[in-house]
Amino acid sequence: MKRLILLLAVASVASCIYPYTPELDSTGGRTIVIDGQIYVGGTSIVKLSYVQPITTLGSGAGAPNGTARIEGSDGSVYKPKSNTPVDVIYIPTEKAGYDNQYRLVVEAEGHVYVSDWIEPLKPPTITGVRFDADDDNVYVLASVKAGEDDTGFIGFTSEETWQFHSEFKVDIIISPGEWRYTNLAMLDYDYPYYWCWQTHSNNTLKPVDHRYLGGYTFENMLIQTFPRTSNRNHKKYSILVKASTLSEKAYSYNRHIQDQESSGSDLFTPTPGMMPGNIRCESDESRQVYGLVTAGGTATYRAWLDDRYYIAPKEDLGKLYFVSPDQYDYYYNTVNARPVKYVTIDGVFDVGWGAHRCINCIEAGGTQEKPDFWTYE
Repeated sequence: MKRLILLLAVASVASCIYPYTPELDSTGGRTIVIDGQIYVGGTSIVKLSYVQPITTLGSGAGAPNGTARIEGSDGSVYKPKSNTPVDVIYIPTEKAGYDNQYRLVVEAEGHVYVSDWIEPLKPPTITGVRFDADDDNVYVLASVKAGEDDTGFIGFTSEETWQFHSEFKVDIIISPGEWRYTNLAMLDYDYPYYWCWQTHSNNTLKPVDHRYLGGYTFENMLIQTFPRTSNRNHKKYSILVKASTLSEKAYSYNRHIQDQESSGSDLFTPTPGMMPGNIRCESDESRQVYGLVTAGGTATYRAWLDDRYYIAPKEDLGKLYFVSPDQYDYYYNTVNARPVKYVTIDGVFDVGWGAHRCINCIEAGGTQEKPDFWTYE
């Protein structure tokens, strides 16, 4: 990279699954994990999951469903828009302020779980977000000024949105039944499924300890990295960076899980006593529950990047194949393949066919509904 990156905030685990404990056998005991972020002036998020022994991973154990509410020390109560039990709960807390303490109350599987009362922390200020690149990757870098409730710890999340195109652009169509190829250039017709938008929310917290850096203003904190060949670089890319002030306990909790993942060891080795949370089962004090609930505001900053760093990967013609006339009906209607363009493969020149996901950006995970915040054509 051209400039010094002061801090690398490596990615943490994708879901909050607490380490396995000796008390939990592998035959049926399931301990609930509650991960909650109370966002002052925003939307709070509660995620429910289970502690699982290694032997049950991938067995479809699923996640518990429940309901939740947030209580304020002034008597205020914040509830989700729906009372339907789910494993990820969104609670509007736009009217919550910093002059109260808050706690989370969760009802799941016939039990009531409550967190400690938490005083919300005011967020840092994101003063800017910029992009840089080396020969292989693009880097998203943030400049941050610690807030008045600075603890020395900051947590980052982000939401990426980008406009991309399908892997291949269709030059040829075929008429079903007649099975006759037509070049789109002759029809003055633009293939409609080439461009889409895609969004990815990085809700896993990236904890940062900035105490050793000194001062209260920090530049070039690494928020996100992606290859220059990524479809994020096709046309226009936007990232909404979010930053919150963390308590030391919240930092340690998230860093502990992060370290377990990045070290390559399994997530079920440490005992829960090594990483205490702040939630308990009120209806049964002997019942185990793990997780952490935090409270505070979130600073946001949206940045935009064009295609200046894009390196187009070599077109993979190996994803295309030739279809003989007697196979047209089968490939078109059963395989859902489509003709793409004339290609030469292994010295043979013919029409290359491809899977729908290679030529249809919606099938590739995109949407053609333009985001409300998107200000570019």
